[in-house]
Amino acid sequence: MKTKAEMSEAELQALANLVQQSTRTENGLYALAEAVGAVIRMEIDRKNIVPLILTEHTLQPGQEAKHSKRRALQAHYIGVGGQPHRQEVNNDQQVIFPVFRVHANPTVDVTDLASGNLGKIEEMQTDAAQAIRNKLNAKLVALLSAAAALAPSTNVVTVSGGKLTDTALGQIISKINDLELNARYILLRGSRLIDLKDFNLDPESRREFVEKGVLNRFGGAGLVNTASMNASEVIVIPDMEVGKYDIRTALKVDPQKSGFKVGFLTYHECAIGITRPDLVFKVVITA
Repeated sequence: MKTKAEMSEAELQALANLVQQSTRTENGLYALAEAVGAVIRMEIDRKNIVPLILTEHTLQPGQEAKHSKRRALQAHYIGVGGQPHRQEVNNDQQVIFPVFRVHANPTVDVTDLASGNLGKIEEMQTDAAQAIRNKLNAKLVALLSAAAALAPSTNVVTVSGGKLTDTALGQIISKINDLELNARYILLRGSRLIDLKDFNLDPESRREFVEKGVLNRFGGAGLVNTASMNASEVIVIPDMEVGKYDIRTALKVDPQKSGFKVGFLTYHECAIGITRPDLVFKVVITA
């Protein structure tokens, strides 16, 4: 389904009719929930960094999020309570990542549905998508940070002065290159982008940064800006699998009527875990 901004006048009218019909029959409400879910999924995917960093895998009914480890390393995962955990894993031992749920439950007044108020529907979709996406991204970042902190000490470079430097970032990339790998993604908070103005960039990158105020790559790696990152850390991931994103339940939207409100319970069940903490690197920025 398209976003409201992408719809033609006829498509907008059709959606408004669908919204109005949702108050008349149960089937109409479920049809609206399906349409709402399509937009929420699209909005989540727009800035969801989990599938970028981890290998996505859909679990079959009854299947556990179980993975074999080929090395005697710690495995890191999000526990049932939502916090990062770690487990010592021996060669060829299997580790099971717990499945957890992220959800949002936005509500709309029945009056807005009856009048076909698309603005309220769009607002509800945006809020639900942002809530779920932020929770997923925050869990991944916490997991990566914990994994890097407990990886070999050579995986962390500390820089003082309160600013990210190209020297520190270059050192991390060199460590990755020493493993015959390339840096694939650099995760950082948006406020750190200002530090890039002092980097020793090649002429083309410098021109792009001056003209557009953005830089998409450094050292061959894509820059990923996410508000979930701690401003005092920058995480670098190589071009090799570091973990798993196991999907138990793809995004679902269940409508629920209660008095004069209609809730759209939106949820996603998954497991995320780091199987190669030795391949997670980070720069720590101190004052």
